[in-house]
Amino acid sequence: MISAELYATEETDGTLSLRCTNVYQSLSTVGAADTETIYVLTGCSVVLPNGGDWSLTYRRPADAYHTEETEDENGIRTFTVYPSRREAETRSAEDRAGGNIPDDDEDSQDTAPEGLVLTSASLGITVPLEIVQTETAEVLRPAGGKR
Repeated sequence: MISAELYATEETDGTLSLRCTNVYQSLSTVGAADTETIYVLTGCSVVLPNGGDWSLTYRRPADAYHTEETEDENGIRTFTVYPSRREAETRSAEDRAGGNIPDDDEDSQDTAPEGLVLTSASLGITVPLEIVQTETAEVLRPAGGKR
């Protein structure tokens, strides 16, 4: 998406001018594009427009992130990721100590990927994610991607 501020002004001779300022681009990344249950990374959120069995977890460093899952009135699920400097005080000591590893993953904790991980069991997809600082904002992207 490209955003811009537009201003219409009248010149001294009576002609109208259109001025464009503050132009910037917000990038979104679409993953699992060859499936019916795609995911879209936009800002610090993962949007699931068609649902699916996606989960977003993190594992060590335990205090790095806080994730929040929401669903809008149309049933579209979204995971939003907040760096811990904003939300750590709202998390329990147990959550901060071990990350939000799903209960069924306890036996494989030593081999589970660290950091933020987006997973779909039915599609067999695991995507490590990271938050990076761009010129205008923090954004979520696949780990190891280009800045």
